[in-house]
Amino acid sequence: MARFGRYEIVSLIGRGGMAEVYRARAVEGPYAGHEVALKRLLPAHSQDLAYVDLFTGEADLGRWLDHPHVVRLIDAGVIGETYYIAMEWVDGRDLASILYRCQELRVVLPVEFAVYIVNCLLEALAYAHAAFSPTGTLLRLVHCDVTPSNVFVSRAGEIKLGDFGVAR
Repeated sequence: MARFGRYEIVSLIGRGGMAEVYRARAVEGPYAGHEVALKRLLPAHSQDLAYVDLFTGEADLGRWLDHPHVVRLIDAGVIGETYYIAMEWVDGRDLASILYRCQELRVVLPVEFAVYIVNCLLEALAYAHAAFSPTGTLLRLVHCDVTPSNVFVSRAGEIKLGDFGVAR
């Protein structure tokens, strides 16, 4: 397994236009032994200040947000020229995968579960909108990308909203 700082990369989860996300395991520090989602800014963008600002802005928001329905930031920084964000690993699936599988099997997502998901997301969004920065400024944060692929459902039924990368 490849090593990246205090993390051991297990597998690639996905790649987008700005970053790639890996399943990784912390091998040092306070989270040693825990799995994390490790998001790394693509090397092609590491010298582009606009991309670096977006990425580090997402990390700052992650440091400020602490809610049971928001994916928790564990660590962020830069190693060499690679910017990264380590987030809690949600052991489960994203909602897009669940909905796709339901469609494949011709199964309707139970209404009660759908309402539960929406309720959890509304709680997370209300929290983010009413959150304060460390200087006491009301953030009035708007997520801007609440899509099924950014909603995570753990095996235990926890609902977590992730990817505040394009939040305003």
